[in-house]
Amino acid sequence: ELLGGVDIVKTARASDIEGALGGIVNLKTRSPLSLKEALAVVTLKADNGEYSKETKPSGTITVGQAWDNFGAILSISKDTKVVHNDEAQNLNRNGFAWHEDSKGVSYVVPGMTYLSDKEAERDREGASLNLAWAPSDDSQVTLDVFHSKLNIDDRTYSVKFTQNADGGSLDEAHGAWRDRHGWISQ
Repeated sequence: ELLGGVDIVKTARASDIEGALGGIVNLKTRSPLSLKEALAVVTLKADNGEYSKETKPSGTITVGQAWDNFGAILSISKDTKVVHNDEAQNLNRNGFAWHEDSKGVSYVVPGMTYLSDKEAERDREGASLNLAWAPSDDSQVTLDVFHSKLNIDDRTYSVKFTQNADGGSLDEAHGAWRDRHGWISQ
């Protein structure tokens, strides 16, 4: 609704305002004065994450009109998305350690392992107002106003397994790691 055209330039030219190594994609916004009739578009959709199990709506409303030598386009959007990630991470405060078990088998042990369950809810609101006035055939005055707001609610739940750090060691009899307090942590 807001795009009036797209220019794709494969190689840079001296006449381009900005250069690029691989090419330029120029997104041209629509001028309100180019509207031949009233513009009214409503877009609604729902997003469902594979692991979040929550369906969140999003939508955009765009309206515009041109009158003789003045035109306006207003767009308002709202988008909510829930992203869920499961992570396993090795942390090495003391660095990796080489260990050898009673059978002479050597192996590398990280300092700690974290298992994390992360979920982020992203709320984005946006609005744009494009005004154009042509006082004569040879001049045009434009005003473009944009607003964007993003809120992220991020939650992380983690379990830490001490391995090589904080006095952790392998308890071969139990096939598990013990931390400095002697608790089995894996």
